[in-house]
Amino acid sequence: MKDLIQRSLSGLIYVLAIFLLLWMDSLSMFIFCLLLNFFALKEFYQLSYRTKSLPYKIMGILGGSLIVILSYLSASGAASGKILLLSFLAMPIITIPVLFYQPPVFYKAWGATLTGLIYISIPLALVSFIAFRDGGYQY
Repeated sequence: MKDLIQRSLSGLIYVLAIFLLLWMDSLSMFIFCLLLNFFALKEFYQLSYRTKSLPYKIMGILGGSLIVILSYLSASGAASGKILLLSFLAMPIITIPVLFYQPPVFYKAWGATLTGLIYISIPLALVSFIAFRDGGYQY
């Protein structure tokens, strides 16, 4: 029961932090999103280890950071929207060597890694598009 209360409070803080992001200036918002992404992915992957999923933590955190960075650059107009394709194409390519290293646990580990990116990094990346709506930074 204590874990449920702690996780619920953490989730509430996570949601409140996302709403707080919308009132910061663009660079502060970006840095906060990047830090929140790092700590949330780290926590998610530690929880995944408890279920024996064995996600690729370093690769997941780097991939999640890449998604947040490229989304910010695209939303702010500093780079083309096509640059977002890099973040989604880079992840499968990075994992090719892992196939030859641990084939029996690859699918379970890769699934846990991708779940973290879908559950945490993509929503944080979309915050940039909310903040930069109508062609400029809206706070």
